[in-house]
Amino acid sequence: MKLISFYLKKIKIIEICLIGFFIRSLTLILYNKLNFGDSQTHREIGQKIFNGDFVPTPIHMPGYGVWLHTFNYLIQNEYGVIFADIIISSLTIYIIYKLSNEIFNDKIVSKIASLVFAFYPISIFFSINILSESLYVFLIFLAILLLYKKNFILSIVILVLGIYVKSITYYIAPIIIIIFSRYIYKYRFKKILQNLLKYLIISSFLLSPWWIHNLKKYNKFVNLNFAFGYHLYAGNNPLNSIIQGLSKHDPTKTDKLFKKEAYNFILNNPYDFLEITLVKFLRFWSFYPYTIKDQKNLDQVDIIKDKNIYKIITFISYGSVFFLSLLFIFSYLRKFFYRLLPLLTIIFLYTFAYTLTIVSMRYRFPIEPILIIFASYSAKEILLKKIK
Repeated sequence: MKLISFYLKKIKIIEICLIGFFIRSLTLILYNKLNFGDSQTHREIGQKIFNGDFVPTPIHMPGYGVWLHTFNYLIQNEYGVIFADIIISSLTIYIIYKLSNEIFNDKIVSKIASLVFAFYPISIFFSINILSESLYVFLIFLAILLLYKKNFILSIVILVLGIYVKSITYYIAPIIIIIFSRYIYKYRFKKILQNLLKYLIISSFLLSPWWIHNLKKYNKFVNLNFAFGYHLYAGNNPLNSIIQGLSKHDPTKTDKLFKKEAYNFILNNPYDFLEITLVKFLRFWSFYPYTIKDQKNLDQVDIIKDKNIYKIITFISYGSVFFLSLLFIFSYLRKFFYRLLPLLTIIFLYTFAYTLTIVSMRYRFPIEPILIIFASYSAKEILLKKIK
């Protein structure tokens, strides 16, 4: 234990980031990446945008497609975006270090948190598989770090970039701004309104190109996309099943139909709705992926044949973080409650949003760095007791 403590004091954050970069790069070399449907969708989005066409899907935002196409074009192959995702995932290690230190003012906790994320299998997985999670988590936690540093304007800009990657950020961002304004900085009502006005002005300006795109595409104002209706119905219908998608001919009408059917199911079947919601809640917090579907054009069959390996890896990594974060909540949270209220709010909002709609391990990933930060404080306390 004394050796671990000595190592944690000596190691520098730049070394931890380089370790994370090396692990991700080595994994890319040794591990055959998978072909996800969303990856192909984002490729098409990027190609369409750079060709001056409309985004082909009504339920995706264009941010990751632009990111993907830009780096693939610069490198002139599909590994351009993977290289960019590995870099951005490695930079997130530094963000988590700075955020942990901002909260606890404890270098040991910060180094533990950054080391855990550097080796965290789920983060490594997303960094090499052409999915939007690595970029999104980097943007969200950079924005949160800036809010802890009282830089509201730059944070709002980063949050809007996050909206371009995942539309859920549009609804979460103003709540987080209110929490920071009221409980971290103790602002009065007038100052809180000023910060919300900043968000409204900056987001309106930066989202205006997307609004113009949607106006031309749908001949009406569409603020973000039609993902909410699609996901709400997919998670709340008699079969509780994923649907094929919005009609390409009139997604506006289809979106209204999905919402109407979902609301009717919820109102007319409250007990079924509660049962389904409970199942989705448990799946959201599950220790391992509850389904691993066979995919067409899969580069390898190992994920199907050896799926227990993925369950074991996820159980050990996420499970350890989960239990240590629970220890933090029950033993230490009271000491830091108001300081951590924005992060607790984020956990609640993501959990609520996705258990109301549809659930995937991917959707939980944006809150896992928070659990890692909590768990790292518990780990440090356990380590100190062992040394004593």
